[in-house]
Amino acid sequence: MGEEKSQGWFQTLPGVISAVAGLIVAVGGLIAVLNQAGFFSKKATPAAPGAVVRDVDSANATIEKHPTAAIKPATPASTTTGAPPAVEGAPPATRGLSASATPEQIMQALEEANVSTSVGKAQILDWLDNDDRTYRRVAYVTLDLLDGRRLPGKAPDIDVIKYYYLTLTQRDGGGLIPLGERLDRNVMRRAIVAAFNDKNGGQIRQFDRLIAAR
Repeated sequence: MGEEKSQGWFQTLPGVISAVAGLIVAVGGLIAVLNQAGFFSKKATPAAPGAVVRDVDSANATIEKHPTAAIKPATPASTTTGAPPAVEGAPPATRGLSASATPEQIMQALEEANVSTSVGKAQILDWLDNDDRTYRRVAYVTLDLLDGRRLPGKAPDIDVIKYYYLTLTQRDGGGLIPLGERLDRNVMRRAIVAAFNDKNGGQIRQFDRLIAAR
């Protein structure tokens, strides 16, 4: 009978071992799952409140010390006035003209300098009053270059001077000079000579010789 009990105990031992092994495997799997889920990981330690306060204090101190470093105001865009550009080449005041001279005053100064027109006085007066200021600028620069002197011979036409100026600058002689364009005084000298030769049939090639031929 003792032999039967010993034999039974040996028969149940493998089953116990298998059960224990299965339990170990189950516990290990549970531990692995919990570890992957972060159950055993350390939580991040929050920053100490004092550190945040120190950073804020430091920022405030910087702003108080350098207030312009915190906010830079936008630079306002430059504004331009709508005033018309000054008329170029206005003759000296001793000639009785100014930048605001009337068309009649300009026409009188041209006649005194022996500069005429081929389209009639009324038409030139109208052109001298136009907003494009083409003829006003041509007249002013012409009078400024003559500097109080009177041209010899037959009077060249102011509209022909304008025509030659545009032609010499490779443009349509019948057009207008843009409002903001500065007249080239050397080209204007050549245009005056060309208009004089056109009226007098001369062969003068230099402005200085034209002035000296009084």
